[in-house]
Amino acid sequence: MSDVKEEVSSLSEKQLRQIDVEYAELNDSDIIERLAYLEINNNEKRIVISDIEPTKEIMSVSDQIFEIQKNFQKIKNMFELFISDVSDFLSIKNKLESKELEIEEADVNRFMIHLLSSGKLFVDFNENQIKQKYSKDSEEFDCIHGFASYQYDTNFAYRFCHSLRNYSQHTDLPINEVKAVSPDDEAVIIDFYIDLDYLLNSNFKWKKLKGELIKLNQETSKIDAIALVKEYFNALTELYGNYNKLFLKLNHNTLVDIKSKLESLKLKHSRYYISKISKYDLKYNPGNYTMSPLAAFAEIEEIYIELSKIGLVKIVNKSN
Repeated sequence: MSDVKEEVSSLSEKQLRQIDVEYAELNDSDIIERLAYLEINNNEKRIVISDIEPTKEIMSVSDQIFEIQKNFQKIKNMFELFISDVSDFLSIKNKLESKELEIEEADVNRFMIHLLSSGKLFVDFNENQIKQKYSKDSEEFDCIHGFASYQYDTNFAYRFCHSLRNYSQHTDLPINEVKAVSPDDEAVIIDFYIDLDYLLNSNFKWKKLKGELIKLNQETSKIDAIALVKEYFNALTELYGNYNKLFLKLNHNTLVDIKSKLESLKLKHSRYYISKISKYDLKYNPGNYTMSPLAAFAEIEEIYIELSKIGLVKIVNKSN
C-alpha cells in the first residue's frame, strides 16, 4: 500500500487549472498577497478578498495613515491615563465615606501623587512629541507650549499642582490631613487637606509661587485637595482640547489629500487588510489565509469621530 497521501481540494479541476495558469510563475510555497476588506450586509460581517495587490503606493499611503493615527492615539492615551488617576483619587473619598476602606493617609497620598505625575507627564509628553517632530524653535512648538503657559499664568490650580508635583517628588507628601466628620451615627464626611504652613515651612523652593501661597495662607490655613484636583482636571481637559485642535490643524489637509489618493486607488470606504496565502493553500486549503491590517478610510474616519466627540469637527452623513 502506498504511503503517499493524495490531496483533495474543494475546488473543481477547472478552478485548480485557473490558479496554476494565473500564478504560473509561482511555486506552491510562494505567498500570494491581495487586499481584503470588511463587508457588512444586514449586520452580517464577511471578509471579501479582492484582486488588488498591495502595491508600494498603497503600502506607503497606509503607513502614512498609521503614523498619523499613532500620533493622535498618543494624545488620547496620555489623557486617559490622567483621567484614570483622577478617578481613582476622587473615588477613594466615596469609598472611605461608605466605609468600604479604612482611612489610610498613605493611600490618599499615593493616588494624589499619581495624578500629579500623570498630569505633568501629559503636558511634557505632548510638548516633546511636537519638539521632536518640528524642533524647539518651531512655530508648532511655540503654539503647543503656549497652551500650557496660558494655564500656568491664569489658573492657580494648574500652577500650584505643577509645583506640588515637584514638592511631592523631592520634599514630602502633598496631603497632610484626612479629616472625618460624622454629622450623625450613620454618615461620615471625608475631606483631604493640604496644610499651607507645612508647605511654606519646608525647604522646598516655591519660587514665584511662594508669595501667592503666603497671601493665600492669610485667608485660609489649608487647601481643599478635592476642589483643587477638580480645578486641575478642568485645566488639563482644556489642554486636551487644545492639543487635539493643533493636531487637526497640522494633519487635516494631509488627511484630505490621503482620502483623495485612496479614492483614485479605487479603495472602498471599508476596513482593509492584507490577505496572505500560499499558492498551495489557495488550491487545497483556501480558508488558510492570514490577515494583517492595512490603514485606509476606516482609520481616518475613526480619527474624525473621536474629534467630533469633543466638538472639534462635525460628522456629516452624506447618505441623508
